Amino acid sequence: MAVDGAAGTQHAGDAVAGRSPAAPAPWHVTGRELYERAFALNPTPLLVLDGSGFVVEVNDAFCALVGHDRATLLGPGGGQVLGLAERGPDDLRQLGDSPAGSGARPVRWRRDDGSTVTTRVAATFFELPGVPDGCWLLAARDTSGEDDLVEQLTYQAFHDPLTGLANRVLFEDRLGHALARATRAGGGCGAVFLLDLDDFKGVNDTLGHHVGDELLVALADRLRLQTRVSDTLCRFGGDEFLLLVEDLESPHDVDDVAARLMSSFEDPFEVGGTSVIQQASLGIVPWSTGNEDPTSLFARADTAMYEAKRLGKGRHVVFDPGVHERAVQRFELAQELRGALAAGELSMHFQPLVELATGRVEGFEALMRWAHPTRATVPPDVFIAIAEESDLIFELGAFALREATRRAMGWTAVEHGRSLYVSVNLSTRQLYDPNLVRTVEEALTLSGLPPSRLVLEVTETAALGDLEAANQTMQRLVQLGATIAIDDFGIGYSSLSYLSLIYPKIIKIDQSLVRGCPGDPDRLVLLEGVVSLGHGLGAKVVAEGIENAEHLACVRAVGCDVGQGYLFSPAVPAGDVAAALHRVEEELRRGRH
Repeated sequence: MAVDGAAGTQHAGDAVAGRSPAAPAPWHVTGRELYERAFALNPTPLLVLDGSGFVVEVNDAFCALVGHDRATLLGPGGGQVLGLAERGPDDLRQLGDSPAGSGARPVRWRRDDGSTVTTRVAATFFELPGVPDGCWLLAARDTSGEDDLVEQLTYQAFHDPLTGLANRVLFEDRLGHALARATRAGGGCGAVFLLDLDDFKGVNDTLGHHVGDELLVALADRLRLQTRVSDTLCRFGGDEFLLLVEDLESPHDVDDVAARLMSSFEDPFEVGGTSVIQQASLGIVPWSTGNEDPTSLFARADTAMYEAKRLGKGRHVVFDPGVHERAVQRFELAQELRGALAAGELSMHFQPLVELATGRVEGFEALMRWAHPTRATVPPDVFIAIAEESDLIFELGAFALREATRRAMGWTAVEHGRSLYVSVNLSTRQLYDPNLVRTVEEALTLSGLPPSRLVLEVTETAALGDLEAANQTMQRLVQLGATIAIDDFGIGYSSLSYLSLIYPKIIKIDQSLVRGCPGDPDRLVLLEGVVSLGHGLGAKVVAEGIENAEHLACVRAVGCDVGQGYLFSPAVPAGDVAAALHRVEEELRRGRH
């Protein structure tokens, strides 16, 4: 490198020796030798180009950076080797801020193995005698690791670490751009899909969170197969997934997309060494203009998804104003229900259970009623379902147990020693509440009612939710002295092996079987089979929903033990229990039923 540096030699020597500029160095070295050595040994990769891209000089650090030796790089072929052949003088000039300045720009160099290395290059232009276009001194800094880190951090900022899907931040950004495009185009058809796994907590609680994570990853893989490259699939958080679909031809196309998504759940998931059958509820919000608010779209999708859960899970619901109105009504009822108990608006009514062979009332089922101060009577299946969606069900369930056992304790005095039992329904969430047994114990203790006079009704669907856990709870209740009844029996389960584990003392036949018997020989045979099964297990069989003489004739013909329904009596307030008992028994004695 031909640079005259004699003046710099004396200065450098003075600096090294720590002497004044006037003192001579004890050794002699030319400026050219010093600068050549400093250039060659500089740890910063350095390259000198003339204005036409001819490689004038490189140092060892640059050779190590690109993997080429010095002889390969020097001369006009060096630019070709490094991938600079396409760069003209103007491109080289842009590496600096000005012909006399310097700047830092990204430059990729071609390595000897064909790969590239990314650097940030600071370029300084200088003139040399005999070089018409001057020269550029390029100082390169390897940023490959930094770029990889930036790329990794950027990916992590916009993707879910478990499934690799887009996260909420990226989804909201994509949705915002989609709505903006629709606005510019004067309209467009798209939709947001919100998918939430049904009862996913049971997977984590029984099989472990690691198995739950495996299931989420497996589901993400299946969902990818059902979406287009242009769609945005997102793990919204927990067990919720979002899908953004644009360019739909019609809002009705959302049903086809929903069918594809729900097909992901047709086959069991093989995770954690076991087969898991999983379902999901799907809420859908179509949009046809860009004048939408992403937050509102999320809220509507959420509303539609919970409507799908309310309707039985494992299905999809498309948002419409009616869905919103029902959600608002349920929310208002939920708020009012929270104050109903303290205000004394909730009470227990009692419906007689009649022994069909003798015509005697053997007990009463306790049924909750809500005397709303401004609305018409709110049906129990409405407000109990609302309570089931929150922890309010535990408060209502405890109240039902306390009030039913307290009232039943008073029946002994009224009926001169007759041991009438009271039957109380347990909701699904109560059955899996770890505090249930203690709640039952407290109710019995407060009322003084013997446990033998308490029947606890559990629906067939609730018992089968987690059979092992449900059976353990029911066994503890039996140890207290209470009796377990299976309610709504016979509504569609093909396997009855669970009965051999539970061995209920009472089986209550679902009223749909009873009401379908008159005039239907096949239904009568089915009802007879259920009664025979119950008796084979040593259980008493109760027929619900007896509303007329034909129903009563059917259940008597197949050998049901106990009957319940409006034919005998509706549920009555606690103060009318004695009168209802005498009226029912008198009517049966006189043969009026």
